[in-house]
Amino acid sequence: MPPDVVTSYTYDGDNHVLTTTVGSGSDASTAAESYDPDGNVYCTVSAKVYGEGSSSYKCPTWQPSWISEPPSPSVLYAAVPTLSQANDVTTAFYNADGRHGPDHQP
Repeated sequence: MPPDVVTSYTYDGDNHVLTTTVGSGSDASTAAESYDPDGNVYCTVSAKVYGEGSSSYKCPTWQPSWISEPPSPSVLYAAVPTLSQANDVTTAFYNADGRHGPDHQP
C-alpha cells in the first residue's frame, strides 16, 4: 500500500494558489508562486530554495511595463533582488493579449 501524502495550499484574496506544500513535518516541501494583476503566474520559487528561507530567493515586484516589454533576467536581478536570489526562481511574462512570452531562469 502506498504511503499517504498530504498536499496543502495557501491562497490570496483572489483565490490564487500562493504556496503548495507536499508532505508533512520534516518531509514537507513547499513551492511558491506570484501573480500579475491579470492572474497569470509570473514568478515561481522551487521547493528546494523556498525551504532555504526567504533570504535565498526573491521574486521581483511586478511592473506594468512588462506587458509591452518583458525584462531580461540580468535587468531583473541587477540590484534588488540580487542575482544570487534568482537561483531556482522562474519568471514568465504575458503581453496585453494574454500571450505567454519567454520563461527565464537565471
